[in-house]
Amino acid sequence: MRHTNELLQEYLKGQTIHLVSLPTGATLTLPALVSVDGSVDGQCLSVSFARGDLDERFINALFYPRDEKKLKLLSPFTEPGIEAVLTPDRVVFNLYSGVAMRLEPHLEYPGGFTAFRSKEIRGDVVKVIGTVVHAGPHALPDSLKHFSYLRDGKAFAYSSTDLNKQKSSEQNAHLIDAMARMSMTFRPTVIDQSVDPQSVACSVKAFRK
Repeated sequence: MRHTNELLQEYLKGQTIHLVSLPTGATLTLPALVSVDGSVDGQCLSVSFARGDLDERFINALFYPRDEKKLKLLSPFTEPGIEAVLTPDRVVFNLYSGVAMRLEPHLEYPGGFTAFRSKEIRGDVVKVIGTVVHAGPHALPDSLKHFSYLRDGKAFAYSSTDLNKQKSSEQNAHLIDAMARMSMTFRPTVIDQSVDPQSVACSVKAFRK
């Protein structure tokens, strides 16, 4: 996807990466870079991992935080447009429109742990809505090793038909609502009973009608 290469040009330093379509039912081998198209709302990628593939210290820090301020240290899994869901046997990550994210098993967090227990991790692509592309381990240049997350700010931008006119209270309400949706910051969710990952995949609906 040319657009993804353009978004990442600051990190790619003149290089390009070959991205291929990622369909529902595929297996995602880490490390990987995934990109959800941001040209319209409502596009999404849902990836499910076996709970045992993630470090329990990471799971506790993300889903059972003692200090919620420290959630910011768990980037990219707590960034806007990324929704994390924990079930007894699976961890599901939903990535929404405009998100480009590198899933890197080696990334170490301040607590001295990594998100994943092993360097050879595979996730199940539970659902794809819209256009999603990815680049696998052998397609990622070294220049991307410090990249973890980017979100196209235009993905949920509010556009007024006439910016010069005074907005009515209803228009202002729409603007406030659109800005809130644009941030799309999710609180990590814990589901106590075993559920099919499909039931929690891409749960946020499109914003524009």
